[in-house]
Amino acid sequence: MTFEEFVPKKAPPARDPMISILKQGSFGINGSAAARYFKDAEFVVMLYDKEGKRIGLRPVKEPTPNSYPLRRSKKGNSLQITGQKFLRHYEIAHPETKRYPCDWLENENLVVVQL
Repeated sequence: MTFEEFVPKKAPPARDPMISILKQGSFGINGSAAARYFKDAEFVVMLYDKEGKRIGLRPVKEPTPNSYPLRRSKKGNSLQITGQKFLRHYEIAHPETKRYPCDWLENENLVVVQL
């Protein structure tokens, strides 16, 4: 009889900045991305590049008419954003939770996720 290695569905924590789109429609920002890009932010403005299929998240300190609050985890190292309306509006499918690397666009003050 041969043994089969168990491979859990949940991926290990990422050390690189990552943003997840959760099945429920929220965005999860890991600790690395939170510390690097969102450390002084309390809100985020969400943008979408239809042609490039990129999501942009602009960290802001103060609320604006189109901003969403950042929710901090109990440990305080990761963040979450409600994104159901955004995903629905741009018809971005998210049938399962998926993690994406993110980059910083300095000239736009924007965290970018390539879908």
